Amino acid sequence: MQKTDLKLALEQRYKKLTPILVDEIDYKEFETTKAGIQKALERLVSTGELRRFRKGVYYLPKYSQMLKKELSLPSESVFIKCYLEKDGKINGYKTGLSFLNDIGLTTQVPQNYIFVLNGVTRKKKIELSAAWKPTVLPPKATVTSENYRYLQVFDFLENYYDYAEVDEKTVISNLSIYLESARKMLSRSELINIMRDYSKNLILRFLDPKFESLLPEV
Repeated sequence: MQKTDLKLALEQRYKKLTPILVDEIDYKEFETTKAGIQKALERLVSTGELRRFRKGVYYLPKYSQMLKKELSLPSESVFIKCYLEKDGKINGYKTGLSFLNDIGLTTQVPQNYIFVLNGVTRKKKIELSAAWKPTVLPPKATVTSENYRYLQVFDFLENYYDYAEVDEKTVISNLSIYLESARKMLSRSELINIMRDYSKNLILRFLDPKFESLLPEV
């Protein structure tokens, strides 16, 4: 296998500053072995055409003309690729202040990122780098591509509602927009069953017609 063959394939399939996992590269496509792919990637690293984030994770470098420096691969993007969207499936979700910030409910930027992951049985930290060690929590219900948005909203309403910096009308409006696609994937009865794994306060909140509107139609 020629170095340029692999480099060209990576450039065609990945944007710069996007995690490239060794395990997702089909070594048979390049008529080599997994060890051969690994060696080829390391050769690209040695020539400066590729960067290694950590073992098994690489990325194509990107230089910022504005900042006059090379940009670093965001640790969060690696976490999402390796854990939240493992093997192309939704395996978890972001929660806490970071989620609130994403959907416009707070301007606070968390010092510690929090995620919920399938397969986790207790609270722990995962170290991606010296500066980025997110907290992971076990899910109250198995996370799927159909339900993860509602699970994020349930977590918010049960644990983080008081952190919202906007009025109730804006909260409901932003949540409604965020849940628009999810409302078509689940039935109201399925969501009510999931709510039983949460506190009674969550169920009581959805008895309020304003919040009930976030659920799928009967």
